[in-house]
Amino acid sequence: MVLLNQRIVVMLMTVFISFVLMLTLPATAIAKSANGRNGRMMTEATSNNNNNNIKERRINEKIRRKYLTVQRTLDCHERSFTFKAVQTDPVTGLQCRDYIRLLSCWGRCNSGEISDYRFPYKRSFHNVCIHDVVEKRLFELTDCDAGAPEYLRSYETVVAKSCVCRRCETSMVNCESASIDLDYM
Repeated sequence: MVLLNQRIVVMLMTVFISFVLMLTLPATAIAKSANGRNGRMMTEATSNNNNNNIKERRINEKIRRKYLTVQRTLDCHERSFTFKAVQTDPVTGLQCRDYIRLLSCWGRCNSGEISDYRFPYKRSFHNVCIHDVVEKRLFELTDCDAGAPEYLRSYETVVAKSCVCRRCETSMVNCESASIDLDYM
C-alpha cells in the first residue's frame, strides 16, 4: 500500500513539473531553431520573404538562447557556436584568421548504471550528445597577414546537420573532456 502511494505521488509530481516546464518554456524556443533539426533551410523558393524570415530567425535565436540552457533541457540540440579559426603557413609563419559560426551539438542525455553481481559490479550506459549527420563546409578567412599564401584563406571543417544521444565513438570525437561549467552555458 505504501509503495502504491509513493508511485501516485511520483506520478503527480512528474505531471506537475511537466506542466510548469510547459508554462515557463515558450513553444517557439523548442519548435523553431536557426537551420536546426526543427527549422528549415533557406532556399530560392523561400527567398521572397527573406527579410521576414531573417527577423523571425533572429528573434527565435534570442528566445532559444534565453530559455534553452543546460539547467532547463534534457535533450540533445543543434546550437550555433562562434569560434576563431586560424591557419598558419609552416614555412613563413604567416597567418589567416577569422571568426566563423557553425552548428554543433549541445545538451544532455540520459545515462545511468545498473548494479550487477559480477565485477565491476555495475553495467553503465553513458550516452553523449553527438552529431548524427555531418557535412563538410568551406569557410573563407578574411583577416590575413600581408604576403600570406592564398591557400590559407580557405578553412574546411565539419558542421553538424543533426544531433542525437548515443554512445560516444572515439573514432569520431574526443570522448574525454573536462567538466562542463554550467554557469558558462
